[in-house]
Amino acid sequence: MALRIADRIGAGKIDRSALQLCSLTGLQLMENAGAASACLADELAGPGAITVFCGNGKNGGDGLVAARHLMCSGRKVTVVLLGRPDGKEPPSDTKANLMALLKSKENGSVAILEVDGPAGMAQALFAATGSSLVVDAVLGTGAKGAPEGLAQDAITAINSSGVKVLALDIPSGCPADGGPIPGSAVKAYATITFATLKAGLFSEPGASLAGRIFLAPIGIPDIAAEHLAGELLDLDLAGSLIPRRQSWAHKGDLGRVGLIAGSVNMPGAAVLSAKGALKGGAGLCELFVPQEAYAPVLGSGMLAETMVRPLPSEEGAFSGELPDDVAEVLMSKDAVAIGPGIGRTQGAWDLVRKIVELGPDKLIIDADALWFLAKEPELALDFRGDLIMTPHGGELERLLTSPSSDARIVRARECAATYGACVAFKGPGTVVAEPSGRFRIVHAGNSLMATPGSGDVLTGLAAAYAARIEDPFDALSAAAYVHSLAGDIAAKGGVASILAGDIADNLPGAASLACSGKQAPKTRKTGYFEITRAV
Repeated sequence: MALRIADRIGAGKIDRSALQLCSLTGLQLMENAGAASACLADELAGPGAITVFCGNGKNGGDGLVAARHLMCSGRKVTVVLLGRPDGKEPPSDTKANLMALLKSKENGSVAILEVDGPAGMAQALFAATGSSLVVDAVLGTGAKGAPEGLAQDAITAINSSGVKVLALDIPSGCPADGGPIPGSAVKAYATITFATLKAGLFSEPGASLAGRIFLAPIGIPDIAAEHLAGELLDLDLAGSLIPRRQSWAHKGDLGRVGLIAGSVNMPGAAVLSAKGALKGGAGLCELFVPQEAYAPVLGSGMLAETMVRPLPSEEGAFSGELPDDVAEVLMSKDAVAIGPGIGRTQGAWDLVRKIVELGPDKLIIDADALWFLAKEPELALDFRGDLIMTPHGGELERLLTSPSSDARIVRARECAATYGACVAFKGPGTVVAEPSGRFRIVHAGNSLMATPGSGDVLTGLAAAYAARIEDPFDALSAAAYVHSLAGDIAAKGGVASILAGDIADNLPGAASLACSGKQAPKTRKTGYFEITRAV
């Protein structure tokens, strides 16, 4: 079963569902979360004291439970209690666990620092610096906006301690929805998150703050998370989406792909998209290029297995003419892709319009074709087949007409809904979204993949999978993951850079790894397990 992902609102709904469906109490959930946190903290800390920073919400309550369990196991613990500037009482469950900690204090070694200003925070920093582990239980998934006051000061102290940090549920200051950090945030060595994964742990910059990620189910059954729209796109899920090749299959059974790409100035884009399709397993790949770019494309390392066909051109790019016989061939394809390297001429625009109006069953639009689509969005609304789009950040902002600081997940879902398309929003933690609001976050990839032509490879790969996988959301998900995994394989060994061709060359190995079902083993411990990457 796929691992579900929650945003801030979804995380709250899970807690409420658990209380309604499973007869669990908030106190029980807090106890389970704190107990799992204590177990992991004990493992990560090694010998030495542990300092637990507790805010005055439910996240702080989890920290209080963890501190009690650590104390009862013989650990020397310092609990830093942040005061409430508004003077209000903490949530009842948090208050109950504070009383339980105070009651247990007589039987263990625990110091409690109540902090309401700079002097107390200086003491807290001193305690943290002398510890082997700091537990961050200051702010949880319900927090909104930039941290202020004592919460802000606590984050500064935690980051200044120089000690390994375990964050509870999500690093304090990191938005659960993902997206930009509104103020400052804790930089954790590890994060243990409860009930379900949080979007902010897998979207930058939150992913870089979370460190190693552990999931503690805390007794909440899967049914409580069924309403969530998000899933983690990992090796297991991707492998379940890729169809296995039958022993009796021939090339016609493996997907017929048509690619419209390239120009005199950008012949490599056509070559890379064709390579992505063929290395991605397409049975047949026919590439259509401008007549004037035919020789440059063939001279740019084109795979011999690619069928290359020239189309009418002018000034080194497509003229916009679509011969009837070519239209007939394109309509026989299982998937068609257009955009890589076609340029932004009037002829290219006319050809994009004609291809959309032609209406192949599945159409992948990328690169320059997205630029035209942003100028003429009604093309997408009139398209009759399955539309797939693979924008990077700049392209997506043009498609949505206005810049925004919203989380990548929000923008990807907005784009999918606006254009009625399946969208892969490329970048760190690529987000795949469909018009209904479902989304998946790719748990693979690295910064070395930000290289010219990387997106062209994905375009061809997406066409190859769309030609074989009926559901366009699943096809795009499989392509996005295998593309990212191929980038990880190419980057192994600490290389300083990789090329788009390296990504393409590693597509067969990445797909084979996904289909093998050999996910990097999860480190299972009492009450939690680690979320690992395949490479």
